[in-house]
Order: sequence, then C-alpha cells, then structure tokens
Amino acid sequence: MDHFSRADGFYFLIRAYGYESNGYALVNKKTGQTINLYSIPIFSPDGKRIVDVSLDLDAGYQPNLIRIYKLRDKKYAIEWKHIYKDLKGPANPVWLNNSAIVFFEVTFDKVPTASNLRKKPFIIELENNKWNRPRPLE
Repeated sequence: MDHFSRADGFYFLIRAYGYESNGYALVNKKTGQTINLYSIPIFSPDGKRIVDVSLDLDAGYQPNLIRIYKLRDKKYAIEWKHIYKDLKGPANPVWLNNSAIVFFEVTFDKVPTASNLRKKPFIIELENNKWNRPRPLE
C-alpha cells in the first residue's frame, strides 16, 4: 500500500492481484471514495485530473484504454476515455501541463512477441473543454 497527499485530500493506493489480472484502488481517506484503476494513477500538475492506462496485448483480459478523471465536487469522475479496438494500446503517460498528456502507443511489429513491440509517441490535448483523440506526436 502506498499513499498520496494532494490538495483535495489524502489517498491510499492499494494494489489488487487476481488470477489473470491486476489493478489498483485509489481510496480517499476523508471521503471514502474508491476509484478502481488499471495502473498507478498519474495526477496532473494541479491535482485536478488523473490519467489511467491499461495495456494488455498478450492475453486480452483487460482492455487497452486511456482514461482521464476530473475532480468535481471533491470527487473524481471519468471525464474522457479512449478504447483501442485493435492490437495496440497506451503506455507510460506523462502530463506536459494541465491540459496535455503524452504517452506511447504500443503495438506489435508483425508477430506478437515482446521483442517485436513497437512504440510511437502520441499526445492528447484539452481544447475548448474537450479532449481530442490521440494523435501522433510530431
């Protein structure tokens, strides 16, 4: 168990293991709000948003997706998500600022093996109060 201290409260991060999957639960000590996540949450610089990613190209037990949670009325709620349909997905997200996230889009190069993983940098940005679709970072 780990913990985070943010301006909006103190959080416990609990790692959950299952037979074919794992994830995390982020629990607010003050409000009791529990958020089930696929990855370790990455808070925006101002603490008002969290990015969560899931990448499972091998077994397919978990979805390949990226989610953004926004703090509203002292609780985080999903603001935006993007689900990948093909054998690709997001990894290693980093906040550039409060309205932009860069990450790698991971896919296989012909044959699905660890040595054939291909990573390409992508970005999503908040524009006019809407998150745009992931686009290649140039």
